[in-house]
Amino acid sequence: MAHYEGLTRWILDSAEILNLQVTQLDWISDYFQGHYDLDVKIEIDSKTYGGRGSDLDSNLALVKAVCESIERYVCDKNKISSTGVAGHQNFDLAKENALLEYIERISIWSHHSQKNGMKLISSQGFVIDTRDYGKTDFNLLQFEMIVPVGFVGIFTLAHGLDSGKNLGGIMGAAVSRNIQDAQKKSKIECLRNLAALRVESIAPISHGQFKKIAKPTSNDSQGLLFDPSYCENLVEILNLNQEIKIDLNLDLNNLKFSELIYSHPSLNECPLKFACCLDQDNNPAPDAEFVG
Repeated sequence: MAHYEGLTRWILDSAEILNLQVTQLDWISDYFQGHYDLDVKIEIDSKTYGGRGSDLDSNLALVKAVCESIERYVCDKNKISSTGVAGHQNFDLAKENALLEYIERISIWSHHSQKNGMKLISSQGFVIDTRDYGKTDFNLLQFEMIVPVGFVGIFTLAHGLDSGKNLGGIMGAAVSRNIQDAQKKSKIECLRNLAALRVESIAPISHGQFKKIAKPTSNDSQGLLFDPSYCENLVEILNLNQEIKIDLNLDLNNLKFSELIYSHPSLNECPLKFACCLDQDNNPAPDAEFVG
């Protein structure tokens, strides 16, 4: 976020009233030298909202994490999903970030629902010392998604299908205006959750079990992808031939953007603005079932 000094000051001034808690996670230094990954929690009306932020600049990582945590509060109060929602000090840049997430979600959904493969662009192995399985081999694959002209979409999947421990996968994804940014963001999102296996567990959920859940949470979706049978099926889809004429059902000129209004004494003078991207019928982007 360019020129974020004012937002940083507001965060520091509001830290006590928000009961701001910041945890620096060291996993990122193993893969991205000099980077910071911060986990943030804020409290509003006795309810906790969390966010994560990663960057070379620790202050910017803090800004990103706080922005995400407030975004979750704003979505909660507006009773909407956070899909296609983004925040920034500049509303036009909030709209841009909301658009990128909208494209990301509809691209993943289209590839999966239409059983259209993605273009494999990189593959590498990782060994993670997990809490539940000990040292475990994971394959990290990056695929290029089909997105509108002028954008780049990257889907990252780390799976343990070949580890001998009957494990599924963990994903990350990003859309940007350039491939380097999309690759990095997608990889960080994936590795962030993969590294968490050092101290946390993911309970696999079969597709049959998942279908019985009335309102699946992001943890349910994560559990579905960690199911080896489901993950193996997804890998088979990703490796199918990529048809250039995939139907994204997306007309950028007809997308709608609205500003999400919020108000709370704890957020007085907060400079963040939040944008929501919807289709012409006011619907959010569809989500593939394994996207948390």
